[in-house]
Amino acid sequence: MSTQQDTPSNSEETFEPARNRYRTQEEVIEFRWSQLAPWLIAPLLFALGLGAGYLIWGLSGGRAASSADSDLLVAVATQVASIEGGSPAVTADDDPWLGSESAKVTIIEFADVQCPYCYRFRTETLPQIMEKYGDQVRFVARDFPLTSIHPEALPGAIAAECVYKINPTAYFPFSTALFNNQAQLGQELYRSLAVSNGVDQASFDSCNNNQETLDEVRKDFNDARKAGVNSTPHFFINGVSLVGAQPFEVFDQEIQAALDAAQ
Repeated sequence: MSTQQDTPSNSEETFEPARNRYRTQEEVIEFRWSQLAPWLIAPLLFALGLGAGYLIWGLSGGRAASSADSDLLVAVATQVASIEGGSPAVTADDDPWLGSESAKVTIIEFADVQCPYCYRFRTETLPQIMEKYGDQVRFVARDFPLTSIHPEALPGAIAAECVYKINPTAYFPFSTALFNNQAQLGQELYRSLAVSNGVDQASFDSCNNNQETLDEVRKDFNDARKAGVNSTPHFFINGVSLVGAQPFEVFDQEIQAALDAAQ
């Protein structure tokens, strides 16, 4: 089964709160948990948590934990959650959505406006989902900008958040236009598309430079990382993870299963 997705090469995306920008952090260790005997899991979990504490204490020399230390703790927490058979719950938060708010099935997407596979899902698969299921599903769009490979991922996410804040009904036409114009992404395009979708230019420009808008994108990113997301597109269908630009048939099967379970 194909799982076409955008993933940073040999690195993990992490958000740098102190500088309000993204950076990359090299992955040092990868554990293959499935190869461990079940009787090793409990002591290994204890050792992992204890070791991480000592490691961070040693790295910091007793100082306050830095953002890099926090990133390490998040990575450890994600590994522990995966061993225990789950990950932190992913919510719709207050992000843009299509369909019905009372739908039995919620599809949450973490996407990057420069990701070609996100473009494929948004322009080919999502219309099929909404046509077949309509108000039976709720599709929620959240941000996961891969800035190490996509320089317009963060500015594009911020621009889309601004459109949503100023004129919520314009969000999906605007964001779909971004996916359709990935080769022309930039501030000139963002401003032009915002205005053409009924957004006041002065309000858009003000929002585009607002710390609160950046914080909203950061929250999406951090929520995704805590849930184990490291590539785009990444979906959660009633909490079940689905990775990559899967064909409609795969989404159809997962949505049907979720509807059956909700009966």
